[in-house]
Amino acid sequence: MTPQQAPATFQGSPVDDTDGEPWLGYIRVSTWKEEKISPELQRAAIDAWARRTGRRIVGWIEDLDQTGRNFKRKIMRGITSVERGEAKGIAVWKYSRFGRTRDGVPVNLKRLEDAGGQLASATEEVDARTATGRLQRGILFEFAAYESDVRGEQWRETHDHRRYKLHLPATGRPRFGYIWTPRRVPDASSPTGWRIQEESYKAHPQTGPAMADCFRGYVDGEGFRPLTFALNEAGHRTVSGSLWCVSTLIRYMDSGFPAGLLRIHDPACRCPVEKRKYCRAEKLIPGAQEELISAELWQSYLERRKEMKITPPPRPGRSLHPHQFDQAR
Repeated sequence: MTPQQAPATFQGSPVDDTDGEPWLGYIRVSTWKEEKISPELQRAAIDAWARRTGRRIVGWIEDLDQTGRNFKRKIMRGITSVERGEAKGIAVWKYSRFGRTRDGVPVNLKRLEDAGGQLASATEEVDARTATGRLQRGILFEFAAYESDVRGEQWRETHDHRRYKLHLPATGRPRFGYIWTPRRVPDASSPTGWRIQEESYKAHPQTGPAMADCFRGYVDGEGFRPLTFALNEAGHRTVSGSLWCVSTLIRYMDSGFPAGLLRIHDPACRCPVEKRKYCRAEKLIPGAQEELISAELWQSYLERRKEMKITPPPRPGRSLHPHQFDQAR
């Protein structure tokens, strides 16, 4: 059975284990480039473990390019399969493949073991049925969480360097209205295969003015829906190639990026690092990208946005066409 054909979960009654205990093989390839252990290597190690211990891999679950810092992954299907009696346990290349979070690992490991299942590492000889084995496994999980913390700190340092030193977005990627010159580009003549250059965002000759027209149109009284319609009618698409929708346009215009600004978490805020993505304490700082609109137009945009947020909707009883309602907003 090929990886594409292998089921992640199983239907029917508990499988027969006369030819060896039925286990699931779980493969996770990390988002961290230094830890991108190939699926083939992980699969081979798990297969070897199964032959060595008399187990039988009855299905594979793969989470490719997935972080271990949460459990919003297909691994949960494997735990459900064990709870249904469809497998005796889950085998991983290393325990770190299961997860790298201090809260999620114990919760989901307990759920697996409460169902009578086991978690086994193909390359770490640990007998979790003993107190010593459980201690060893706990140390391995703690070390995995420590590595994750270190890498998280390195990412934050990189992001902060880009924001505060280079005045660039935390992550380099295309933005509508701009020609993006990435910092690293393929170069066959280089010994490393890459060439490093100055990263920049220059105004695009077609999409730059189109985004500026959206700001002018909104300040002049147009609503976001007709502005979105105009972008799509002109053949403009988002950087992912999708049609524009109202929420996407609002989010991009509100970001301030077309005005040459970067929206960041307010450094004065003392919220925990892990909570920052939910924190609403934000601040705008100057960016290194070219401005698509003037500071005056940006200020006018903010003023109308504030005005529209406090303007009550039309009174009941007066029927408005959706286009008219957007114009009113």
